Amino acid sequence: MKISRKRLWVPRLRHQKRRTVSALVAVILFAVLLPHHFVVLDGSLVLESQSTIGGDGDSVCDADGNSNGDGNSNGDGECLDPGGGNTHHQQNTTTTSRNRNKKRRWLVPSDLPDPHFFDGFVSNTSLSVSGVELTVLHGTILQLGARQGESNNISANNTEPRSELVVLPGLLPRSVVAEILELLRGHQDADIAGGKTTIELDSDPDSVDGMTSQELFLDNDSLREGRSSKPSYRMHEDVKREALREKLKRLTEKYSEDVLTGFLREWYGPEKCGRPGRRCTPCYSLIRRYRAGERQSHAPHHDAHSFVTVVVSLTDYGAEYKGGLYVVSTKSSERNYVKLNRGDAVAHQADLHHGVRVWDQRDDGGPSERWSWIMWFRDSDTCEDHGAEWHDDCADTNGGNNPTCMYLLANKSNDANRLRWNQKASDAGHAQASVKMAYAYLKVLPSHLDLDVDRARELFQSAISSSNEPDGHYGMVLLLLAQARQAIVTQPTNQRKQMAAIANLGSPMVMKAIAHLEEAAKGGHVFAMFNLGICYTYGYDQKDGTRSFELASKWFEASGLPEGLFAKALYLR
Repeated sequence: MKISRKRLWVPRLRHQKRRTVSALVAVILFAVLLPHHFVVLDGSLVLESQSTIGGDGDSVCDADGNSNGDGNSNGDGECLDPGGGNTHHQQNTTTTSRNRNKKRRWLVPSDLPDPHFFDGFVSNTSLSVSGVELTVLHGTILQLGARQGESNNISANNTEPRSELVVLPGLLPRSVVAEILELLRGHQDADIAGGKTTIELDSDPDSVDGMTSQELFLDNDSLREGRSSKPSYRMHEDVKREALREKLKRLTEKYSEDVLTGFLREWYGPEKCGRPGRRCTPCYSLIRRYRAGERQSHAPHHDAHSFVTVVVSLTDYGAEYKGGLYVVSTKSSERNYVKLNRGDAVAHQADLHHGVRVWDQRDDGGPSERWSWIMWFRDSDTCEDHGAEWHDDCADTNGGNNPTCMYLLANKSNDANRLRWNQKASDAGHAQASVKMAYAYLKVLPSHLDLDVDRARELFQSAISSSNEPDGHYGMVLLLLAQARQAIVTQPTNQRKQMAAIANLGSPMVMKAIAHLEEAAKGGHVFAMFNLGICYTYGYDQKDGTRSFELASKWFEASGLPEGLFAKALYLR
């Protein structure tokens, strides 16, 4: 079985910029050129020549998964379209989700699990830093790869590997938060501001998932060197924001330089944060916004570039937004949301697997809008990157034997050691490492490994078994539909190809793929949600190709992807 690499395996950083250019035009093509064949990248549809299979037949509908900040580029899934040759399939037949295949209960977005809130706080203490009294809520969560009762996941000190997070309620006074919001959107009240901002936020692709970043840097290496905040910004464009940047820095510096820096150096101790020349220092500072109907999510990732990350909420949970920051545990890749109100801060290190998902509506039914102030600290007085050292000890099997440390160390290693450490992390039960190794065996990620589809399948299944990893389910979709596609393209004539494609409608193999998409969607996988919309748009789940635009539109909206929202708009027009 051949796994196509023509479009599926373009590395994230090479196609990020194409997302913002192609998405709008591509979705229009999807709406009006159904007989053609499409390839989906990151949810963006790209027209593929009909000569792919010599005429009418299958199309590939694949969506690239999340690319983690630690360098993990996950895979793609594809859907089969029987094409334009079958006049019965081309009929504009529709059905509601309730009337579809009566033998199966179809998942709809309203079935997705409600948010689970983080409840792993183990202590509540007080600490005085620079004259400010801080309440400190200390919490822990099992890391991916930590499986209770299995000796190979127990560290040298006989404890299961856990990640820590610290919440500091009310770190930033609400009066200061109000001033910050006034500067950013003209009014501290979101309804009065009406979604507007006083300056244009960055719209470049985010390094984690390629989504528009919607952020403003207050401090980073480039700004300290007298350059624009990002290479994509011309200097004269960034200068326009300099006055606002300086006002925001005056409001926040006391808390970043004095309170937070002092707290981190005391909390993590001199060995981690206080050695000469290696004291914890705020090296990056930025403001970021998530808003319903715009950017709503940040894929699960590790902050591999940051020794300690601090996120300060500038909005109230429930009253202004719902959802927000979540941390991921080994328990079925469960997302645990951390409730943060105006001024509350949360601190964590690179080993914490986390992400963001802002729900559509806040408590009163208005649109969710979440603002946060983010700082990335490094263990260097001069902001040098010592990341290659951070995970050495805890990854060593003679020391920490920590699967997450193995996984993070792999991303700081050279090519030979990268594969070795990912393999060790996978063997220790780390689901994301298993997914990466699967893509290495599929030749998606560069390696000396031979193409081995069976081994990739085992690794995807291992990721599902250990943590119900959404990307494991998504990988299985890729393999199942590649197998179905192979059965079509190997037919000797166009007519036989078309017959094979029609036979795949609602077939056991396609239904298994849809079931995996549903499991990934339950885990919050936005590209799985988008592809469920694609499947119901084309009727891949029905033997007669009957389509359900209503159900498809619900999944497009639930994905929160720009392409999904546009596809939803096409349904409503």
